[in-house]
Formats: sequence, structure tokens, C-alpha cells
Amino acid sequence: MEIKSFKHSKTAIEDQYARINGLVNKDESQKLYHELRNIYYIEKSKQVGKGKAIKYYFENVRLFINPDDIFADMADISNTPMRLRDEEYQKYKKYDDKAVAIQKEGAFWADCDFGHTMPDWNVVFNLGITGIIKRAEQYLQNNKLTESQMEFYLSVKYAYEGILIFIKRLRKEALAVKSENAEFAAKNLEALSKGKPTTLAEAMQLYFIYYMAQSFVESYNNLRSLGALDDILYPYYKHDIDNGICDEEDVRELIRYFLFKWNSMNITANIPFNLCTNTNELTYLILEEYVNLNVPDPKIHVKCSAQTPDKVYKIIMESIRHGNNSFVFMNDEVIKKGLMHIGIEPEDAKDYTIIGCYEPCAAGKEIPCTLNGRINMPMAVEVVLNGGKKFNSENVIGIDFGKSFTSFEMFYNAVKEQLKVWSEMAIREINAIEKQYPNINHSPVLSATFNSCMEEGKDVYAGGAKYNNSSICAFGIATIVDELIAIKKAVFEDKIITLSELTDVLKNNWNGSEVLRKTMQDKYPKYGNNVAEVDELANDLMSYMSDCIDNKPNGRGGVYRMGLFSIDWIIDYGKQLGASADGRFSGEPISKNLSASVGMDKKGVTGIINSVTKFDYSLAPNGSVLDLHLHPAAVSGDEGIGIMTSLVKTYLSKGGFAVHINVMNPETLKKAQKNPEKYKNLQVRLCGWNVYFTDLNVEMQNNLIKSMER
Repeated sequence: MEIKSFKHSKTAIEDQYARINGLVNKDESQKLYHELRNIYYIEKSKQVGKGKAIKYYFENVRLFINPDDIFADMADISNTPMRLRDEEYQKYKKYDDKAVAIQKEGAFWADCDFGHTMPDWNVVFNLGITGIIKRAEQYLQNNKLTESQMEFYLSVKYAYEGILIFIKRLRKEALAVKSENAEFAAKNLEALSKGKPTTLAEAMQLYFIYYMAQSFVESYNNLRSLGALDDILYPYYKHDIDNGICDEEDVRELIRYFLFKWNSMNITANIPFNLCTNTNELTYLILEEYVNLNVPDPKIHVKCSAQTPDKVYKIIMESIRHGNNSFVFMNDEVIKKGLMHIGIEPEDAKDYTIIGCYEPCAAGKEIPCTLNGRINMPMAVEVVLNGGKKFNSENVIGIDFGKSFTSFEMFYNAVKEQLKVWSEMAIREINAIEKQYPNINHSPVLSATFNSCMEEGKDVYAGGAKYNNSSICAFGIATIVDELIAIKKAVFEDKIITLSELTDVLKNNWNGSEVLRKTMQDKYPKYGNNVAEVDELANDLMSYMSDCIDNKPNGRGGVYRMGLFSIDWIIDYGKQLGASADGRFSGEPISKNLSASVGMDKKGVTGIINSVTKFDYSLAPNGSVLDLHLHPAAVSGDEGIGIMTSLVKTYLSKGGFAVHINVMNPETLKKAQKNPEKYKNLQVRLCGWNVYFTDLNVEMQNNLIKSMER
């Protein structure tokens, strides 16, 4: 390959997308948007209007070529057709005033989700841009089409004609630059302008073209997975090796450019990919080069089964131990079982991908809308204690059950009833907005890759996917379980305080009651320590939430999927909560994902794994994850790699859904807080993504430090 070495080009690629912002002419950009907006609104059909607007954008947008990059895709994305979606949203979103008020209080959240999809990459690569246009034109020749079908196929045709124009314009601009790398990009773009990719470089280039078209032009933040990267790219790799186009070092150079370019976009958690669907030699090349690059993006989901090679674990564990922890281990069998739990056929469940942080979906078949809603479970305890209100508030956001709870079972059932009511309210809110999806988010770029959409002549957001599902996450598991157990013991068994007295203490944020707070925090058992009574309560609560959410009908002809992760909501939702009976102060963060409350997992890693894996995670098909924090001293040497691997294998073999790992000394994090300039490259696994520790706000830094301290 006649290109500059990646080492030579790395610095010039690193911040290339950020540099574009300084080159954009804001007046010209705004003018272009007004013009494409007029094209959209002048059409009788908004579906056709969206396709034409996308085409007009690609015909006229200003392009940028980096002479040091071997892939071309950069354009002014400050004012694209994606803004049309936001305008339509404002028109069609109808709010229930009561639900809005309760959401503002932090009990739940419900809205649309256009940010978690993946195209059918097989269609993208097997047809190419020209093939997708040809397929749309073939459907348009059918004289029995309905008006809406005709409009759909036209929108696809116009949108992809625009993408083809984009490719040709990029090629012309690249040729004008006169650099080795730009000429290489131009060559690959020329091939894509004529048909589907045949080489590895062409396939990689098509990834960037498609991603740009869907995520930045059609619907921002929409595409959330590159799919099974080693599986998808393997035929192109094999073609190049067999035909003498590339040798192994050439392939490694392509991988370096490819992965580092995604990293240069600086879009947290937006473009993960899967490995080990079908482990092959390309799997190891990708892993090895990723580890050598030591970048936080893109993230990697590792599909784990009994067949996953130990060599894969070894490479990844060594990477994590050295500070690159952009990996999450996913349980292949549990994921397939979970998808089948919500009605996805076995063959479709088998061919799944992971989008976003931990959420599985049937690849090329499902629009899962994985973040439609959230239920703040600990809030239910507070509201039941306080007669339907939050502490120190007069706003009624829940049911007033009174105060005559004569048993823990009565109290617990009231908490569950409150959670059910909020779940039902969230579902009603989501269903209402989902019925407007066909008016809000016309997506010809994404839809064209779904065979079901093309066969039916229907947009993916108008029900064109085979499975049109929605999702709600219930979170704060350890916090709610710990406070329920504390109430059960202190109030109903030991009788050291009445429920009314406890409510007053919590309203007062434990002021003057430190002895009681320490008793509630330290005396009574906590989630994450393999205590049967606690784990039974946790399992019952999570099963109950599954009954409230899973398979309930949504507003698009699909069903709901429950998730059990919290990602980074624990700070903001913790601020909405008063003090809780587990000893937590008002406003402090709540528990994260499946993890124990900070500092409460007294039985170590073994205890938390044994506790967490007692639940059937097929009842949480939208995903869940356990955060493991290990001290470097505990996993040093070759033995340490074995320990880490064994922990992951044990967790997954016992039925865990997903797990990621931080290997970090909390003292190092404290030093990084004080001297951030010395720790700019210090990575930590935060949620569904890893970040540079020094980029976090102080609250998140402190929470992470506490979670690593034993």
C-alpha cells in the first residue's frame, strides 16, 4: 500500500474533527439549512421531503479533506437535516401535566429514543450505496404500490443518491489535495461510487460514509454499533491476503488508521463494536492493535461463551490491567434467552448485536429504543414513607397509603404498588409519543438497510422493522434493597424505632441521629454479600419490575424490555432523593448498575458475584452489568491474569449478564485529582464507556474513588 505510516499521520488525525469546527462558515451553514428546510417543507410528503433534504445537503455541504488521513468523510455537520427531527418533535410531543410534574421530581423519566440503532451492516456491504439505490428503483417499478409505499421508496432513492454524490465529491476533493493518503482515499471512494466494496480498505471507508450519513445527517447519535467487526470485515481481509493486496503489516496499518479515526471523533460510547461472534485471525489483529493504540474509543463488547478462546481473555485482561478498560464481557447464552423472552424468534435472537452500553438487539431486525424510560426505585420507598410526597415537599407524586403498616409485607407491597403505578405512567407517556414517530423521525438511510422495510415499503420508525420494541430501565437496586431490609429489621423485627419516627429522622437527614444511622448502615445485612434473605428480596423486586415492564405493549406494535442498569444517572437522581434508611444521606449518589452500595460489599468480589447471579437475567432483556473494581496488587503477574479471567468466567457461567472491570489503586485516583496534569491518560471504566479520569467532574471522581476503597 502506498500510504504514509500511521505513526507519521497519527498527530494530524487525532483532533481532525475538532479542527473542522473552526473552519465552518456559520452564515453559509445556516443558509444551507434554510434551503434544505424549504425543500423539506415544500413537499406534500414529509417522507419524500426528508429524502430530498438529505440529497440537497450532500450536494451542497462544504467538505474537508485531511491530507494525512486514508479515509475521507468530513463535512460541515453544524446544520444538517437531522434538525428537522427536532422541529417535528416539538410539534407532536404531547405532555401529561401530572406525569411531567412527577418526572421533574425524579421518580421516573419517559420520552422517545432515536439514539440506539444499528443498520443491517450485511445489506450495507453486500449491496453498497449503488446497490441500495438500484433496489429502491426496482421497487418503484411496481405499479401496485400504495401512495405511502411510493413515498418511502422515493425517500430512500433520494437519500442514497445524495450519499453517492457525497462519495463522488469527496473523491474529487481528495484528488485535488495531492498527498499519498488522500490519493489512497480517492481510490477507495472511486470503487464505492461504482459498486459494493471488495477490499478491506474499501469496506472500512464505507463504514465512515454510512456512519456520517445516518448519525450526523439523518438523525444525530442514532447509530450505536459497528456490529461484529471481526466477522463483518473478515471476508475482505481474506480477499486481500489471498490476492496479495495486503500482507499482515498492511492490515495492521489499516486497522490502526481505522480505529484511531473513530477515536478522533471523541463521541463517548457512541460507536462500540462486537468481537468473537466467529473468532478468527482478524479478531486477534484488531485486539492487538487496539491494545497498542491505548485509546478509550471505540468500545468493545466481547461475546462470551464456552467456546471463547483463553487467548482472547489473556489479551484483554492484560490490557485492562495496564489501564485500557474499554471492554465489557457479554453472556452470549443469557442474551439470546432474554431476547426470546420478549418474543424474538430463536434465529433472530442468535444473530444479535450490542448497541449503546449493554443493550442487545436482533441485528437488522429490531428497533429496540433502549432508553425510552427510567424508574428511580429508591424514590418509591421515600414516597410511601411520606404519604405520597417526597421528604420536605408538598407536591403529591405518588399514592398516599397512610401510615398504618402493621407488617413489613404490607409496607413492601405498597412500595411495589407505587413502582407499578410509575411504570404504567411511564409506559403511557412513551406510547403516546411513539405513536407520533412516523411524523417525527423519517429515516430513509437507516430504513433502506432493513429488508423488512424494503419489502413492506415502510419506514423503520413507522413500524417497518420486524420487531419494534421499547425499553425502560429500573435502577438503584442495591439502595432500595438495603433500605427495605433495614426497615424490615429495625422497624418490624427488632422494633428499635417506629416507621413514623424513622420517617421524621430521614426528613431531618439523620441530624442528631448518628448512632441510629450507623446502626442502620452497619448492623443490618446489605445487598452484594451473598446473604440469602437479602438476595431473595432483590430477586423478588427485580422479578416484579420485569412483570411491570417486560412484554407490555408499546405504541409501535411491539413490546417493552426491562433493563437493570443506571449508567451515570446515579448522581443526578441521588440529588433528588432524601436520606434513605440504609444510612445514606440526602442528596448522595444511589447505587450503580448491579453493584452493591459503595462500601457495603464486605464479602469482596466473591460475595457480590454470588449475590448478583441468583437472578434470571433473561427477565432483563434490555441489559444489566456488574462493575468489578480490583486492586492492582490482587491481580499482579501471570497469576493475576488467571484470577481476572476466572472471575469473569465464573460470573458468566453462573448466569451473569455482563461485566466490566477497573483495575485501579484508589490512591492513584486521589493523586490524579490533585495533579490532573500528570494523569491526563489515566482511563477508568465509568458506565457503558471508559473515560479519562481527569475529565470527570468532582462528584463522579469521588464516587469512583469510594467504590474502589475497601
